[in-house]
Amino acid sequence: MGKLKQILSNETPNDHGFVVLSDGIDWSRYVNNPILRYNHEDKIASLGNVKNIRKEGANWVGELYFAKTDTAKEMETLYDEGALRAVSIGGSCTIVKDEVSNMEFATSFEVYEISLVPLPANPDAVSDYKDDVPIFDRVEFHAKEITTLSSAT
Repeated sequence: MGKLKQILSNETPNDHGFVVLSDGIDWSRYVNNPILRYNHEDKIASLGNVKNIRKEGANWVGELYFAKTDTAKEMETLYDEGALRAVSIGGSCTIVKDEVSNMEFATSFEVYEISLVPLPANPDAVSDYKDDVPIFDRVEFHAKEITTLSSAT
């Protein structure tokens, strides 16, 4: 099977309560030492790395490459089978709160590592293919007209 396009990050609010601004992501440290870990754990040195990191529309994407170790091969099998297909970027960030919207934003994010994870903080950080069918092409949206009642004055 060919390499899957993996969404690494975008501006979807994450489970930590903030949005990572795409233009604030700095990949230079990661590119100098590209490691793919499991769940941000220090116990496994590296499962491999992520290559071809690029911006496509609103998403930062890349391709996961796994090392030849037994653990990495096991994780690659889970990834290729679609059983484990999410990632999380790890690093250091600066968070700023917008007082008007009450939202928090990571205005800068220096990526140290990328981890294969069972549950990503960013719900969009998943591979976009399963069984050779783009996941996003399988989702259907149906518009529903919503009527709002207003009080008479």
